[in-house]
Amino acid sequence: MISLTGGYIILKNLNQYNTRALLILSLTSLLIDVDHFTGLSTLVIHNITVLALTTVAYIYLKTKKQEKYAAYTLAFTVMLGGHLLMDMTQGMYGIPLLYPLSSELYMMPARWDITLPWDYTSNVISRHGIALLLYYGAVFLLSRRR
Repeated sequence: MISLTGGYIILKNLNQYNTRALLILSLTSLLIDVDHFTGLSTLVIHNITVLALTTVAYIYLKTKKQEKYAAYTLAFTVMLGGHLLMDMTQGMYGIPLLYPLSSELYMMPARWDITLPWDYTSNVISRHGIALLLYYGAVFLLSRRR
């Protein structure tokens, strides 16, 4: 859901909003989970290399003055980033963020959760909240008209 809202904000602020395109981008951003249903390794898809490739595509389209497709690519990159960030907070083992440089799995640690001193079951600040702050902060910065 956060990927969908991040993509919406990006496209809306860049004056490229299109419901059909947003839905296609949203569904496509979920395709990196194809590794759960196939023999494809999580190493290949759940990493920063995928974000780097979409960022290169965005820069290329921006330099070619393809504003509409550049906006779609930026929204897609943000949506993928949100997906990876949420996998880092909710997954069981983490994601291989730096693959192919390293196959080490990364997660946002549970020790980032801050609880009330008198109630250790209620989080005041959680790693999920930190992830959302980082994500929507990036969305805000990237969605400003250029």
